[in-house]
Amino acid sequence: MWRLLLMGTLLQSTGIVVQCRNINLILPSVPDVLHPPVPSSQAGYNIRGDDADGLQSEEDIDPEVRPGLFQGDMAMNNEIFDYWRVGLRWDIFPEKLWLNRTVPYLISPLYETEHRILIYQAIRTINFLTCIKFVPWTGKEKDYLLIWPVKYPSGCWSYVGRYGGPQIVSLQPPDETGANCLGTDGRPIHELLHALGVFHEQSRSDRDKFVKINFENVIPRT
Repeated sequence: MWRLLLMGTLLQSTGIVVQCRNINLILPSVPDVLHPPVPSSQAGYNIRGDDADGLQSEEDIDPEVRPGLFQGDMAMNNEIFDYWRVGLRWDIFPEKLWLNRTVPYLISPLYETEHRILIYQAIRTINFLTCIKFVPWTGKEKDYLLIWPVKYPSGCWSYVGRYGGPQIVSLQPPDETGANCLGTDGRPIHELLHALGVFHEQSRSDRDKFVKINFENVIPRT
């Protein structure tokens, strides 16, 4: 048995062995409840715990909003928030860059075959269109993405940049309420880009040069 630390959450091996490309891998046990980091209220983030629980219970809410993280789906702390831009500043956070542009990954066996294929399609798209290479985790790499249907917070979410050790990318599979994160390969690509260190385009400093925000359509916070 071995144990791994995931952003303050202890993951212990399950003893379950899966075979991937003739390599036997011992899967870590992912808790049903995780507590991803969020910026504090001083950084402008003010969703309380009960608000986040309310989002989890709403069936018709966008799965990228449901996790209740920063801008819905990004797990980050104040340190990263303080250097906000389109993507992580590698001069400030060189340790969050994936080494050699290579990202090992492991897809949970809990997904149905069709959903695993969709995730593979997303990975292949990024590999084809960028210089980044996602490669299957061999069990030897210390840092890798663990693509998993996390139960709480459910929805589509990811940490921003490399955090070290097994790093969750949460993709909620379809259920009776809808497709959630696996209707197309768009949402898996979206969350994988966060894991690479990319933020949301709508937050970039020059946004207003390209789009007009109709503030009368924004629902005021109660």
